[in-house]
Amino acid sequence: MQKSIKKIIKLALQHLDLDSEDARSLIYRTGKAESGYNTLIQYGGGPALGFFQMEPNTALDIWDNYVMYRPKYRDKLYALGFDEGALEFCLLSNIGLQAAFCRLHYRRVPSALPKANDLKEQAKYWKVYYNSHLGKGTVKHFMEANN
Repeated sequence: MQKSIKKIIKLALQHLDLDSEDARSLIYRTGKAESGYNTLIQYGGGPALGFFQMEPNTALDIWDNYVMYRPKYRDKLYALGFDEGALEFCLLSNIGLQAAFCRLHYRRVPSALPKANDLKEQAKYWKVYYNSHLGKGTVKHFMEANN
């Protein structure tokens, strides 16, 4: 399963023209921290969906306030199967699209991605920019999920 997920992430990031070793590593490890690649629906019934546990409102914000001003990403997401009228279905069923939205989430961050081989910096970056200060995740959790 790990090889398949990594392949899907790589193909999705290449499709967006946002592929790099640093990006692939962070996206893969984000999924490990968020779901362990074991669930598509947030534990406890929360709103987060997919292996990367993105909330539909977050995906909608990325779409409305980032992608819609960048037609190349809009067209690439459509090509991956995005349908605004079926956002929940897309986030649940399309791993490539899940990875693409995760990458675009990080693309909006003004700080450079941490290096692929720096687990601790990736953990801190994920906590600040993906999980946020409101999230229950911790740097320790990210690191443990990825060891």
